[in-house]
Amino acid sequence: MTWIVYKKGKRGMLFDLWFIAIVQLAAMAWGTLSLYQNRPFWMVYTVDRFEVLSSRDIDLAWVTDPRFLKRPFAKPLLLLANMPADPAAYQKLVHEIMFEGKPDLQFRPEYWSLYAEKKAVAVQKSRPLVQLRDARPDSTVVIDKVVKNHGGDIARLKFAPVHQKDGQFTVILDAQSGDVIDTLMIDPWVD
Repeated sequence: MTWIVYKKGKRGMLFDLWFIAIVQLAAMAWGTLSLYQNRPFWMVYTVDRFEVLSSRDIDLAWVTDPRFLKRPFAKPLLLLANMPADPAAYQKLVHEIMFEGKPDLQFRPEYWSLYAEKKAVAVQKSRPLVQLRDARPDSTVVIDKVVKNHGGDIARLKFAPVHQKDGQFTVILDAQSGDVIDTLMIDPWVD
């Protein structure tokens, strides 16, 4: 825009240049805010997969545990959505989702816990990495590289699907500790 309005000696040139600078700064601030609001805030393990959620996906008024609002700068906070163990509470949850239009389990902070506290659930429901390797022969080299980088024993690694707004990828778990140790841009949905 500066090239369009610039003329040497034009009256009001300083105003035009300041106006252009303010519009550009406002656009950059809006873009930065939009990126910040849409960046991954949580990665919630639910049922058999992880779901990547931004702060726009959750009504922050529902978040009662302040630990869920603190997250590392570089990556999302790992959480686990706990399915109610009580049959009556489970039926109530299903009824709310199916008939009352309330959000699904992963979108409800009242069911969340820190992933580190309940890693065993994810380990139990995740699948051996060898199954992904067998199902995706075109990705064998990439999977073998991850195995090599994490000790060389494929039997010690498991995988879980990750769903996000613009696609899916695979997360690699240590089968003993349950820690998330790597990610792969491979379709995780195998038979």
